[in-house]
Amino acid sequence: MRLRSSAFLWLWALRYVSAFEESEAGVVDWHKELVGVPLTDSTKALPMFIRSDPSSPTKKTGMAVATKSNVLAVLNPGSTGNVVWRREFDQAEGRILQYKTHRDALVSISGAGGSHVRLFEAFTGSLLWERQLYPPSLGRLLEPANLGVDVTFWHELSDIDAYVLTNGHTVSRLEGKSGKTVWNWNTDDISTLLTRVVLSSTSIHTVGLTKTDSYALTITTLDRQTGALVSQSQILSQITRGMRDVFVLNTRDTKAPAVVWFEKHDGTLHSVVLDSNILSPEIASTKIRFAKVHDVQLDNEGLFVAETKDELPYVFGMYSTGLKQEWDFDDSAVSKSDTPSLFSGSLDREGNAYIARVFWSLSTGLAHIHTYAAHGSEGKGISTGATFPFNTAEHGVILHCAIDAFMPHSYSIQHRMLLTTSTGAVQLWQLHDLQWTRDEALTDIKVAALVDLPERKIAEEIASSEHRGFLERLIFHTVGAQNLPQYIAQFSKRFATGTYTITPGSSSSLDRDPFGFRKILVVATGYGTLLGIDTAQGNVVWRKIIGVSSTGPADVIPFKMFVTKSALEGPDPEVVLVAEKKLRGRKTKTSVVFHFAALTGRWVSGGAAGIQVSETEVAEAFILPGQSNTIGIVSADGKVHVYPKSQPTVDGASQLYFTRAIGSELRGFAIESDLSTPAIETWKKAFTLPATFPNTAASRLEVIHRSMSPIASYGKVMGDRSTLYKYLNPNVAAVLAPDCAVRVVDLVSGAIVFDSGALPAPCVPPKVAFVENWLVYAHEVGGNSTDKGTKVVSVELYEGLGKDDKTNSIESSSFSEKSVKLHAIQQSFLFPYPIVALGTTSTKFGISTKGLMCNGHVQKPNLPSPPTHSDPRRPLQKPTAQDQEEMLFQYEPVLPPDTRRIVTHKNQVLGTKHIIGAPTLLESTSCVLAYGLDLFHTRVTPSGTFDLLGAGFNKLQLLLTIVGLSFEQYIAVYNAADANGWISSVVAIEQHALDAIQRIGEFTPDKPNHDVTISDLRFILEFSRSASSYTTLASLYWLEDACAFTKYMKEETVKDSSFIETLSTFASMTVEYAIDHAAGPETETYNCLIGWSRCSEHVSKEPIVSGTDVGNLLAVLWDDRELFLKAMTYTVSPGLSPVIYLL
Repeated sequence: MRLRSSAFLWLWALRYVSAFEESEAGVVDWHKELVGVPLTDSTKALPMFIRSDPSSPTKKTGMAVATKSNVLAVLNPGSTGNVVWRREFDQAEGRILQYKTHRDALVSISGAGGSHVRLFEAFTGSLLWERQLYPPSLGRLLEPANLGVDVTFWHELSDIDAYVLTNGHTVSRLEGKSGKTVWNWNTDDISTLLTRVVLSSTSIHTVGLTKTDSYALTITTLDRQTGALVSQSQILSQITRGMRDVFVLNTRDTKAPAVVWFEKHDGTLHSVVLDSNILSPEIASTKIRFAKVHDVQLDNEGLFVAETKDELPYVFGMYSTGLKQEWDFDDSAVSKSDTPSLFSGSLDREGNAYIARVFWSLSTGLAHIHTYAAHGSEGKGISTGATFPFNTAEHGVILHCAIDAFMPHSYSIQHRMLLTTSTGAVQLWQLHDLQWTRDEALTDIKVAALVDLPERKIAEEIASSEHRGFLERLIFHTVGAQNLPQYIAQFSKRFATGTYTITPGSSSSLDRDPFGFRKILVVATGYGTLLGIDTAQGNVVWRKIIGVSSTGPADVIPFKMFVTKSALEGPDPEVVLVAEKKLRGRKTKTSVVFHFAALTGRWVSGGAAGIQVSETEVAEAFILPGQSNTIGIVSADGKVHVYPKSQPTVDGASQLYFTRAIGSELRGFAIESDLSTPAIETWKKAFTLPATFPNTAASRLEVIHRSMSPIASYGKVMGDRSTLYKYLNPNVAAVLAPDCAVRVVDLVSGAIVFDSGALPAPCVPPKVAFVENWLVYAHEVGGNSTDKGTKVVSVELYEGLGKDDKTNSIESSSFSEKSVKLHAIQQSFLFPYPIVALGTTSTKFGISTKGLMCNGHVQKPNLPSPPTHSDPRRPLQKPTAQDQEEMLFQYEPVLPPDTRRIVTHKNQVLGTKHIIGAPTLLESTSCVLAYGLDLFHTRVTPSGTFDLLGAGFNKLQLLLTIVGLSFEQYIAVYNAADANGWISSVVAIEQHALDAIQRIGEFTPDKPNHDVTISDLRFILEFSRSASSYTTLASLYWLEDACAFTKYMKEETVKDSSFIETLSTFASMTVEYAIDHAAGPETETYNCLIGWSRCSEHVSKEPIVSGTDVGNLLAVLWDDRELFLKAMTYTVSPGLSPVIYLL
């Protein structure tokens, strides 16, 4: 199995997608490299400080961690704690079981039973070699998983090979340079589980446990050169807790291998030295009875810690003569207000050993560290104590402490600590000073929301004037008037130069930037924490603990998150998290809500304990229709609870509907609008596994709701001027079933409106994105070299059975026949790399093209093809003229790579699981967040920056030109000498125009002598600039006559360029007046107005201008685009701007 060495985030779109240039990397985006929460449940994979080989000319120090995200990494202990290198192991291979450093190398063992062994360069991460010792299917699934796995090295350069124990019964010697197997040895005793290996000068000793009434120690000795069995012995013992009470050490005086074990029943310590064929166990000569022992990772130094029932710790050393007490921590008497102690050990550059004891004291409110140095005070040993201000309210409980210590002189110990906390934080402390914090809980984000920031001036004004009276406000505004000249100067400069600060993050306060790019990211993690992140640079601005977590999951499980108060409603946006809470000592869960401020994490109500709304778990949560700040929570017993508590009324609906996925069943429920009665089950569908699927296949359903965003267009106009109306039923969602089929289901009626069909078994559930009427799903396909890869299916859902078949799906009842009357246009493509996440962009008004974001793992910089390739309507044959007009080109089954679509540049964004988009104040721009292992935030422009002027645009010159032309027009129009003549000419033009309008009204196609000249058209155009023309031209009858006349003249007239130019201008003026007619009642949208599609607000209203007439007019404008553009210079009206956009 390969390592996932790099990942890229790609952007696809229906039409065109703009990625930013490389020079903008790090300016408009940020990437937070994460490694995951370190493993603390196994002594074989604990975080530790590592150092370069003492003989190396360069002295290096790092911090090695193996994490719950299956990542092996080395961190820099410098000022930021950045990642030196990291490797993400394939989840299908299995978790990391052990890692160990030797000189400048680092070896890892992973997979079931330790099937994979890899050797890395410790400070660069370069993979030196990797070996798969056996198929993962043959691995033993032991508990804990790292039981039966171990690795060791000989300390001299004469032997650089690795000695590896795997599967609890196999010992292998692997060449240090290549990883090739030198020899293997397997035990024949199935009742013995081998757990540790240790070397002597000529032998390798394995230590195992044989199950009897308790456990018996089995010591097996092999020849290092050949792997031949030398001897095997068994020592009877009273070990009851397995390998937790067994240590394999080297003696401190002779460096011979030894075994130490603890027998809990009588609190005694036992040891045996493995330096002869005859093993002689010894018992520690002490009257102290111990309750537990601690491995401090000082095997080669022969040190460990034993603790009494009263939690008094003692340091013991292993010698050739037996165990000896080295030190005790009696100088730090244990108090009932202290937490249980943590112990860890380390070596300095000279090889001297240190042991640290860390605990937190409730009485002092501080964390304490006591450090023991065995060689201090001239070999007598020394212990020093210190405190540091660890914040338990923000970071929870300390789970592990790795120490790095040294002695500047014989009676002083300097140290730094790497802490792992229950909230998933990793911290480096230098004595009592916190150096940095890494919030690794962000690798387990359960729910996330991007919240808009308030504008600074508005927020300050609201905050300062909230309690002011009239007189105070009057004085405030009077004093503030002194800043008016400065404001005018700044406004003039900005207006003239177009200078805006588009790079957020310069302000320390959380304020909105001019274009709304900067937001606050609010996340809830699986470690019982809430975090607020400034999207300007990715910095964490606040943290809150909502759940208790130690080595296991937190007792609070986030369900959904809602923004209940936006920045438009006040200066302090608010968020509500709906979650489930486990009760101690009970298997049931309760439903709770947490209400807090998005910018600061301040609790609005309820506090860190939350507010319990139900004694059962959450079934569904949603914002009540018509009440943006009221949340409905449906509990498992079917009851509906409202937060905040009130007497809600549901606007515009007699019932509410929701669904629950229970196993392989999807069930629909209905709730009465007064929310007084429990939900009633209305339908149920079972998605059972096909018989061809294995019994081990997952049987759970996943419901993917459609992204909610504004819809700018309800249809797609084809090249033949017909229309495909989008299927926009608000009640549908995509459902992933156990058979890996993607189905679109109406969650109100239970009707299946689209079914992709099951995938061949076995299968991995596809990745799905669903927005408006566009559904995209991707899944891996197997086969030969020609068809192996990822299959990407693009589906568009349209109303009715074909073109111009409209069912008004956005308003139709889910129980009507029209709601399931639709057709799908789909096409599949083959993509050469796996896709691990899909998401779509979102813009403020929904006008920009929807962009599809995908993340895939690759090993070289190959990227997907241009996004226009993913249009499902691409023709299979040579494109026709109509296809070309819609910018469609011939279908090709493979999506080729395209480096222009990278938005991550050189960043390795690993482990992405979710991609979400958020709108900005610019319609062209969408913010995109990808999260999983890493966090990556950027902004993209799916349709280009059409609403943002380029950096080279000379705005000052444009303003001066406008001012000059306006002044010239003023002089020309209001010259006193010409005023009377101008009035007379206006009257004459108006009369000529009215006569021409009358002749056009009398025109019919069967009367070729229309008697309308080019002069008549120019009189009408001139007349249209007068305000008095509106009542004449903005008329239904005139618009119909003008449309008919234009169509006829375009088809029948000779190719007279002057006439065609005037006719194009005439046609544009006709469309313009049709749009201007929208000022009338019940005609608020352009689609409704000109008959392209029926808007949802005015279903029963007839269009002012028919779709056929408008199509004919646009055909005139389209065929003579050059003349039309020239003609536009003579027509100045705000009505033209939407016409240009529609074109």
